[in-house]
Amino acid sequence: MGGDFNCVLDSLECTGSTPKSPALKYIINNFHMTDVWRVTHKTAGFTYHTTKSASRIDRIYVSTDLKNSISSSEIVPAPFTDHNALIVLIKIPISFITRGRTLWKLNSQLLRDITIKEDFTIEWQKWIRKQAQYVTETNWWDGYVKKKKISTFFKYRGLERKRNENTTLNFLLQCIRDLQSPDFQYAPMQAKLSYIKAQIRTIYRRRMERTTVTSKIISAEEEDKMNIFHLVKERKRCNSHFVTKIEDEKTEYSKQKDIITIFHRYFTDMFDDKSAHVSQTFNPNPIRYVTPEQNKQLNAPITKEEVQIAVFQGKANKSPGTDGITNEFYQQYWDILGNEFTHVLNEIVQKGELCPSRRQGIMALIKIDSTSQNS
Repeated sequence: MGGDFNCVLDSLECTGSTPKSPALKYIINNFHMTDVWRVTHKTAGFTYHTTKSASRIDRIYVSTDLKNSISSSEIVPAPFTDHNALIVLIKIPISFITRGRTLWKLNSQLLRDITIKEDFTIEWQKWIRKQAQYVTETNWWDGYVKKKKISTFFKYRGLERKRNENTTLNFLLQCIRDLQSPDFQYAPMQAKLSYIKAQIRTIYRRRMERTTVTSKIISAEEEDKMNIFHLVKERKRCNSHFVTKIEDEKTEYSKQKDIITIFHRYFTDMFDDKSAHVSQTFNPNPIRYVTPEQNKQLNAPITKEEVQIAVFQGKANKSPGTDGITNEFYQQYWDILGNEFTHVLNEIVQKGELCPSRRQGIMALIKIDSTSQNS
């Protein structure tokens, strides 16, 4: 049980005249509940500060049998409210499924940074000069530019931005702790706190914008901004698609290793050479024909304008391959790499062979609702 109780149980939880609640104390004692802060700390901690006093009116209580499971508790500054947050870590034995590393995907926010685009332009000119070291332009693009340079460039810029952001965030949070310390003068505290919290909210807002929400929620307003509600719904959606058990030949498996083995065997058998079947039946009387003029147009080299139209028709934040480079990258940086990208596509068409990265894909298992399937 937790929340903002707007009262305290004794004088140890406040420095001023905060109201005390004998009724709440009676409930806590009769239901055998424990204040998690007092389990892990012997000193007083405060979650609410005013110009004249401080108090711990935000508390979390757990049943006494969970007392030994409490690992730690911490009061941390919260920029979205005038209260501090109480974080509690309780160790409960639960069997978790180990998840593997996810594939890297380019952070679309980096593409809108003018400084990063200027740096990329300089690096791009260096990469173009390396073309002479490769047999074909396709090998240069697939083995050098995409595989090594582009992903490394944006990974480094992303880590650099995150590191600077975390340093700034930790500094601002420490400023709040210093302002809320008993030795600090309370008079000018509120104005400084408001300014610092506004800066922290800006950082969190940028982080929220990085998260793409694909949940099927129709917002009340057309211009509704993303918030915690959307993030929680998206997390629930992702968890609902995670396979926790599977039935194979009337036997149910729940261990992760067994599930992976069954899926691997199933798809191996499906795409085995013995299972592959190519129809040799062709329609001897095709209905439509390609005229000589159309044939000439189809065999003509692909133009930069045609590629540009195709690129800009794709959804911005979608990544068509395993390299994590999204369509938005090609859209935002088209003026830089459009010529070379068009040359690579023409070379692929002329040779009639896709580059190695284009022959790889990601297979996602989609959970089918048995009720809708039966209906």
